[in-house]
Amino acid sequence: MIFCFSGNGNTRCIAGHLSQMLGHELIELRGKWLTDTGSCRIDIPHGEDVIWMFPVYSWGVPPAVRDFIRDIKLQADADTCHHMVVTMGDDSGLTDKMWRKLMAGRGWTSASAQGVIMPNTYTLMKGFDVDNPDVARHKLHQAMNALPSVADTIRSRKCVTSIHRGSFAWIKSRIIYPWFVKYAVTPHKFHAHDCIGCGRCVQVCPMDNITLNDSAPYSPTWGDRCAICLGCYNVCSRHAIEYSSATADKGQYHYIPDLAD
Repeated sequence: MIFCFSGNGNTRCIAGHLSQMLGHELIELRGKWLTDTGSCRIDIPHGEDVIWMFPVYSWGVPPAVRDFIRDIKLQADADTCHHMVVTMGDDSGLTDKMWRKLMAGRGWTSASAQGVIMPNTYTLMKGFDVDNPDVARHKLHQAMNALPSVADTIRSRKCVTSIHRGSFAWIKSRIIYPWFVKYAVTPHKFHAHDCIGCGRCVQVCPMDNITLNDSAPYSPTWGDRCAICLGCYNVCSRHAIEYSSATADKGQYHYIPDLAD
């Protein structure tokens, strides 16, 4: 069983390929799975492991995924192993250790923890922007080439860590990540201009957090359930959505499936 959280398509792409390689069902974490986790129950097929897939958020586990792991009712064999496969623009900090702690908190056995580098999608911090098309294309091709090895490691059920933590991992994950979760995971800085009412931002939001009025002048409204995945920002065809001044003069990431095939 694969649980996948994806805001911009990168993790969904990797999860889809691994689902085919491993023969595992893929459940995308969005909507009720995230907004009403406590009412959800999953029975893991006999003899099957669980794979958790998500993008690295500010060198940590996305809060929406963290809460899902803590709250989901999961029925599985006693010897079921749990694996992590994250996507990241460059490095992951101590995300693997955070995830293993979450697994231990549920009494689950954590096995492999792996990372796959994918194009950058995050633009809210100073100095952060999307990759240029050539870099994005190169990362996608490299990711596809890495997947057979990722799948083999999962099949082995070994407790191994294969992930690029990067420099200053402790500072990034133990100082910057808590600050990010406490102060930066807020939808209240989103605003839109020149909106044409296409509704793509509403459709892409994994938290069902965006509403759009049905007559001009159109203007999306963000509720309080926000993962800061930036799916709404990146999907807007008119670049009408901004996040305060943080996205001024920043690019958008448009996942192109053909580049990953």
